[in-house]
Amino acid sequence: MIHSARATGLPRRILLPCRSFRHRRAVMVPASDGGNRVPVIARLVQADEDTVRDVIHRFNEIGRPVAAAA
Repeated sequence: MIHSARATGLPRRILLPCRSFRHRRAVMVPASDGGNRVPVIARLVQADEDTVRDVIHRFNEIGRPVAAAA
């Protein structure tokens, strides 16, 4: 499902269907850094809000390796 830029407020370049969890994690952190709230990011990557929060918190703790973590 492709989300519209107007509905999410995110730039069109990242509004693509997320194929893998690794890709979704890689989208979550920049989206958060861009000022988007967890519910918007969760809709974008089609993930649970708690999952988005966990990924963002883990990134804040350990940095870049979270994007490669399984």
